[in-house]
Amino acid sequence: DEGHRKKIYFFSMVLSRARYKYYYYQDHPFTTVEAIFAHEQAFLFFEGIPEEIVYDQDTLLLISENKGDLILTEAFRKYAEYRGFKLHFCRKSDPQSKGKVENVIKYAKHNFLRGRRYVNDKVLNGESIDWLSRTANAKEHSSIKKIPYEEWLMEKMFLNPILGSYRPENVLDEHDVIKDNTITYNGNFYRVPVGTYKPPRTVVRAEVTDDKQLIIYDADNNKIASHKIYPGKGETIGGSNYLRDFSSSIDQLMGELSSQF
Repeated sequence: DEGHRKKIYFFSMVLSRARYKYYYYQDHPFTTVEAIFAHEQAFLFFEGIPEEIVYDQDTLLLISENKGDLILTEAFRKYAEYRGFKLHFCRKSDPQSKGKVENVIKYAKHNFLRGRRYVNDKVLNGESIDWLSRTANAKEHSSIKKIPYEEWLMEKMFLNPILGSYRPENVLDEHDVIKDNTITYNGNFYRVPVGTYKPPRTVVRAEVTDDKQLIIYDADNNKIASHKIYPGKGETIGGSNYLRDFSSSIDQLMGELSSQF
């Protein structure tokens, strides 16, 4: 609406030498699958894949830091192995290595997003591509005093080729549904709708968003549950709405009820 502020989430990637930039925008927090999709869009935009990608420490891509070793989420580990790029994660106390991408973030906020009218994600991403070709990658960079587009023309021949297509949903973690229609995740039980479990075995897939939500999908990639991740252990998470049998239609339930009178 006119005069209202809209919160936008975005992914950015920049080629370190050329300062050639790419952005992907959406109006909701990123899931792991969406972050992987954004990587794929960036590689298509760059027309290749870099040897190594440097990241800020991100909860979507990392489970934890264990004695100095960063532990990747299973989903992102599978993806990085498939595409074959090396990963380097900046330490939280290392502003120098984080500076390049943080400047790219600020650049989009102050030069592209500020004051822009939001229609939908597709329009915003289309406008971004136009802005990148017209302004962000076409004008002389203040630090290197060169034009990113011209530097990319030389650099892209050194990028690794994009081989095959990738389905981001293939990296989701699989979970067995227990007979009481819950799944286990990090020591807790999370409800799925009654009737989800079908003997002898039912498998669902799950991912974590960057605002700590656990999203659960059925075998057909339909979203069936969403829970805030509980920090403790041994709890069952999920309200009474998950105790209703969603396998029965409203019409069927009304018919069964009316037959009792």
